[in-house]
Amino acid sequence: MKLSAFLKKLATVYLVFIHVLIAILLIKTNFFLLAGKTLGVTPAEEFHAQLYQNLFEKTEAFRRAVDTKVILIGDSLSTKIPAEALPENTLNLAIGGLTTKGAERLIGTIAPVDQGVSYIVELGVNDLKYRQPSIVVRDIQELVAVLSETSKVTLIGLLPVDMKNAKVQERAYLKNMTFRQINAELSAFCNSLTQCSFLDTQFLADEKGNLREEYSVADGWHLSFMGASILGAEIQKALNF
Repeated sequence: MKLSAFLKKLATVYLVFIHVLIAILLIKTNFFLLAGKTLGVTPAEEFHAQLYQNLFEKTEAFRRAVDTKVILIGDSLSTKIPAEALPENTLNLAIGGLTTKGAERLIGTIAPVDQGVSYIVELGVNDLKYRQPSIVVRDIQELVAVLSETSKVTLIGLLPVDMKNAKVQERAYLKNMTFRQINAELSAFCNSLTQCSFLDTQFLADEKGNLREEYSVADGWHLSFMGASILGAEIQKALNF
């Protein structure tokens, strides 16, 4: 009987030890992050190996470029803008998934640049995956303020999305109302600077404020060739300030 009671106690201690060990492993490792990403409830990390590779490639592209007059810093919404739709001698350094924090790292690798170079900045949507709108506004303002000290900056407002699209509805950070609020603050800030011009992107929207279907691809927020071409043409106009 005594032996049986001892074995039960030993088994209980063993089970408690195993559960404590498992709990420590779950907390100390990235199990929950990986599980969340697999289940689609946790966003991908802001900085990852592929992004660093892309940053390196864009830095190399900058170093190889000749007679650059305009540098475009943006995310996937800018990657599809046809080269012929952008101003002459524009170097498109847009990277899919780029945030303002990532743009700071990119700019840090290519600075200093000649004062004659102008910047086009198209950022903010990816930031909303990780930060509140007020923080996104602050980060973009700080970036633009630094660039405008020595260069002309064309700041592109957050682009409208098609709120009727099911894929857009699956992503809580894609909200036209939020975009408009952010754009209003960015526009006022940009207009307060001597070397900043704000490009309002509502020309891509329909009468209800949604991204026009002909300007978007199936997901409802990335631009079609037509939409990207029109954006490029409007950027050219905005650069003449």
